[in-house]
Amino acid sequence: MYDDQQAGIYVTETYTYKVQLDRFTRIEFVPAHSQRRIMASIPYDGTRLPTTHPRRDIQLGKLTFDDALADFDLELPVDRNWLAHLKSGEMAVLRRSDSLSAPDEALFSIEGHVADAKHSLAERVQGNMGGFSNNLQLQLSLWVPNLRDQNQQDEADLLEELLLQREHHQQIFAGRLPSAQELAKSMAALANADGGMLLIGVTPRGQAVGLDVSAGKFQERLLSAALSAKPPIPIARWQTMQYVNGKQVAVIELPASAQKHAVDGKLYQRNDLKIDESSAENTPAHTPSSRPANTTIDDLIQRNDNDDIRFENSDDAIVLDAQRHLESVGYALCALINSGLFNGRIVLHNLGGLRSDSLFNRRGRWETLEGSVHKQASHILPAIPKPHIEYQTIDGQDVAIVHLPDAQAYVMTEEQRGITLYKGTGYEWSDRRAQTVSAETLLNRYIGAAQTSGHGNQGVRLVTGHLRWPLSPPRHSDSIPQHDAQLGSKVWGTTAFDGRSRETIGFVKTLHAPLQFASLQMQEGKSLAISSPQARGKLRIRIDNVLASGVKTTLEPHAQHSWLRRLPIIERTYIQLDLSAELRGLLKRRQRTSFLRFVLPDVTLTSSRLLDLTKSCEDLGFQILHTPVIDSAKPAFFAGQRGKHFHDIQLAVQVERSQRAVERQMHYPTRHDTEQLTQDALHITVGLVGVGDVTVARAIRDLQMQIYRTLHDRFSYMRGS
Repeated sequence: MYDDQQAGIYVTETYTYKVQLDRFTRIEFVPAHSQRRIMASIPYDGTRLPTTHPRRDIQLGKLTFDDALADFDLELPVDRNWLAHLKSGEMAVLRRSDSLSAPDEALFSIEGHVADAKHSLAERVQGNMGGFSNNLQLQLSLWVPNLRDQNQQDEADLLEELLLQREHHQQIFAGRLPSAQELAKSMAALANADGGMLLIGVTPRGQAVGLDVSAGKFQERLLSAALSAKPPIPIARWQTMQYVNGKQVAVIELPASAQKHAVDGKLYQRNDLKIDESSAENTPAHTPSSRPANTTIDDLIQRNDNDDIRFENSDDAIVLDAQRHLESVGYALCALINSGLFNGRIVLHNLGGLRSDSLFNRRGRWETLEGSVHKQASHILPAIPKPHIEYQTIDGQDVAIVHLPDAQAYVMTEEQRGITLYKGTGYEWSDRRAQTVSAETLLNRYIGAAQTSGHGNQGVRLVTGHLRWPLSPPRHSDSIPQHDAQLGSKVWGTTAFDGRSRETIGFVKTLHAPLQFASLQMQEGKSLAISSPQARGKLRIRIDNVLASGVKTTLEPHAQHSWLRRLPIIERTYIQLDLSAELRGLLKRRQRTSFLRFVLPDVTLTSSRLLDLTKSCEDLGFQILHTPVIDSAKPAFFAGQRGKHFHDIQLAVQVERSQRAVERQMHYPTRHDTEQLTQDALHITVGLVGVGDVTVARAIRDLQMQIYRTLHDRFSYMRGS
């Protein structure tokens, strides 16, 4: 559980439950296997302990608790090997266990059902994966509360505790604010290991000297450091705390990341009090999707009475004079990305004959227009692929149109806006002009994006889990990944929870296990037989730096042993679940999925028609979760949910526009004419999913037909328009 070689006070609480997953979930607390364990690992330090052989055990102090718990006396045992202990510097380990009662509030929730696919409904609709799968999955949905917020410590006490812990494998001190590169290395080292705290304004000896820069400068440096890594480093949260001497200390909390974050092509990982360095594997470069040629920019052209043309900005396009403002392409790219205008454009006019291979002198350097644009794009954090440049000639005037790379190349917020910096500053495109965005605003967006994408879990992890699988999968079979033949189990390794739940104050995790071979076992004679229709297993969840009981531990050393205060107090809560899944009952309330694909010919996709499509779904009782937008680079997509008769049904709709060439022939008595036309069509995919019995299956079937009839009728009158 803990490393006895690291000095400290360790307090853990383990809550054990029996969980039976059937048509209804039953949870029972097991007090016999639930306990609080206290362990003190104290070094035999010859500089602080008597070097002559004491006659009795040494009373160092005690641990006190703010509830009815008895004090824990810290007595250093003395034996005949006392001098040998002092020379070796080994640890004395003191232990005590106490019983635990059931907590007043829920520590977790779990729901199990049989799913027909591992992927979410949105992934299946957008990826055209289809609705049929014969690889049924047992899906476990877990939730734990945010105990850290429920047991919030006083700010001064928390900072005092962090300083007393000194540096360890999950905590790094920095006296002065490091450069963005050095800061990124420390952040990546923690994120690539077990996560932890980074304190700025604290010397390695634990002395608070204060933050040496303004809050705005610190926020800018922190965001630049996070975005400079590949991939960007998630931040759980940050705050400034005031120490008793009046000094401000910045505390950055970094979650353990499922990805490995490289800085300047190297991986850094915290190992004890050191940072190990290794080379990062090369990742393939992202290739931006092709853009349609001959892009129409008529909406940017204004003509005067003499029919002369000039270009003006629009809501999603920035116009720049190439001779005067070519160096502004970088901040224009940043502004479009941060505003979520991924289909936006930058139009460069007044090229003066410049093309991709034409050299021009810019500030004493010869470069091409394309080289200048790509060079400015390289100053954007996080790194983006090279923008695509398209050349056109309008009324004899050459223009270059700079297109943004795919939206998938960016760090995205929940509102589908990017988060980028250009030379350390953020920009947005608003009211047809570029405006600066404060580092604080972008940093808050970035932390929110990290939490909704599965980071920022503040030390909530699945330590281990397994589900009994009596029959080993066949060789060369990947149907049951991570199968442990010795345990006869499907094994889930250590993994972080997926960040804050949007509906509650807590964190969530979804686990999958294929049901193939789950109820089979090998009998004598190598024949297969059906075993008990149950899946049994265990899950162990760990929540760092907090006790579920809310008990506060205080270390009170005797006066002559005040050095004991430097020992860190490390608290953890464990939740252990003994699972029993009744597969027959779960199959009766399994996940029901339906997919419907159809084509509406001769209908053009517009914003008003897309809005009409969402209104049609709202009329059927669905709450639409976000407003879809039209992007010529990708299909439109929206999702919704409706609840009725204690059942929730989820909806996902994708609308894709296509064009095809058609030939129209007109026959006359003496001749016939042929005309080549382009016909639009809408390809609509509707996905519905719900969990329940046959009642849910009927509801999904009826909704499927209602959606088809409603959309077909509403769009029929638009054909040919």
